[in-house]
Amino acid sequence: MELLHEDLTYEIIGAAMEVHATLGAGLLESVYQEAFAIELLARGIPFETEKRLDIFYKGIKLEKHFSADLTCYNNVMCYVISPKFPFGKPTFPKFTRQFFVTLEYEYYQKPTS
Repeated sequence: MELLHEDLTYEIIGAAMEVHATLGAGLLESVYQEAFAIELLARGIPFETEKRLDIFYKGIKLEKHFSADLTCYNNVMCYVISPKFPFGKPTFPKFTRQFFVTLEYEYYQKPTS
């Protein structure tokens, strides 16, 4: 599978892996998100938190909007996920997957008409 902005995502994933290696597992998502922001700053990776993105359906702007935890380089969206381990055992329903989302920012900003 080819990644959009592969060189940028490589840098961002490296920052995320450093956070995980340093903090380990089991903390709240908000903790990882704050540490991730610190690591992105340290690496000189530009980002915004909770950036609002408009969504269009058949050229009509929806009232609802979309936002990712962090948007890096103005077009790579990142989600911080901390899986829950009740009773010390990992439980992942088959429909739940941990993933790193990469989307073109312009897709959400431009109406299709």
